[in-house]
Amino acid sequence: MEPDTSFFDGRVKKHAGAAKHREKLDSYCRELRKNGLWHIFLNSFWALLTPVIILGGIYGGITTPTEAACVSVVYALIVCCFVYKTMTLKDVVATFKEAVVTYAPITFILAGAMAFGRVLTIMQAPQTIAVAVTGIVSSKVAILIIINLFLLVVGMVIDTSPAILLSSPLFFCRSYGLSAWIRRTSA
Repeated sequence: MEPDTSFFDGRVKKHAGAAKHREKLDSYCRELRKNGLWHIFLNSFWALLTPVIILGGIYGGITTPTEAACVSVVYALIVCCFVYKTMTLKDVVATFKEAVVTYAPITFILAGAMAFGRVLTIMQAPQTIAVAVTGIVSSKVAILIIINLFLLVVGMVIDTSPAILLSSPLFFCRSYGLSAWIRRTSA
């Protein structure tokens, strides 16, 4: 029995250039099949070295994951510009401009979060919150549940990095008497 594809056929027809894109994709696949796997592998060898460099650097103890990310970006830029020649100097400059426009607001948010975290620490807000929470709840499991619920709400409202910077001084485990308890239960 032939499966009913009328729904999918209708969806494909709704897109104006779907047939043109399908033809382009089919011709590209035919070209790849004609070249063969070995030829494709040789053409993509330099690009395929990227995960080897990243994972080799991390697992070899040469770089941290953050440093490996930076090394891979520089490597990919070199491969794009000089090996495959898919980017020109103008493209690189435009990419850098776009990156600055994208990440500048995030940097300001992180700077504000760090400053606010310092202010909370100087004003001893973690100790005050710890006294309030431990005064309301005496069970250590209940304290951890309250902390997780608070982090859930904060995670829904604030981006990850500022949320970590803001909430980590507030929930320092020693303030709640949880550090020794966590070590005992995890062992």
